[in-house]
Amino acid sequence: MSAAPSPLDLFRRRLRSTRQQLGLSCAELSRRLGYSDGVISAWEAGRRWPRFDQVPRVAEHLGVTLAWLIGATPDDCGPTRKPLVSRRHEPRRPESAADVLADYMASPGLRELAQDHAVVAALDIQPDEWRVLASIELDGPVLAKDGYLAVLVAIRSNLRLQRMQAELLPGRPRHNVTKT
Repeated sequence: MSAAPSPLDLFRRRLRSTRQQLGLSCAELSRRLGYSDGVISAWEAGRRWPRFDQVPRVAEHLGVTLAWLIGATPDDCGPTRKPLVSRRHEPRRPESAADVLADYMASPGLRELAQDHAVVAALDIQPDEWRVLASIELDGPVLAKDGYLAVLVAIRSNLRLQRMQAELLPGRPRHNVTKT
């Protein structure tokens, strides 16, 4: 019996298949997202990995949910929305729980998190983390506050990994993952 694919392998596979279904080259998708031409091909090949704040934007442009793109939902829950060709509006950029609560467009789960003052204070959620959380649209059972808490933990783990990688591998790009 073979092992289940890792979340990074699922991300690579789902990114490639969705991009190909849309008839986009790696370079074309990179340009649409505002990245240099080789970024998407490097992600698909596993030579580089996106920063946590880049993945929601990729999902939005491909017309898929973030949860599906990162492997949190099954394969049969694929593309669900019309892909974006260009951004027609500025994304919301809340920087605090108060900003989230003032935003009537904020998801119910994110609003629930913002209302839990004890959790917000204990976690000391930073402005850049609020912006990323607000940019993510969670679907299904992960829609609630717990889904956003799980994303916050993943964000912080990713940052911690990047810092450790920078310390252990000085002079190497921060987002490269060495395969053994």
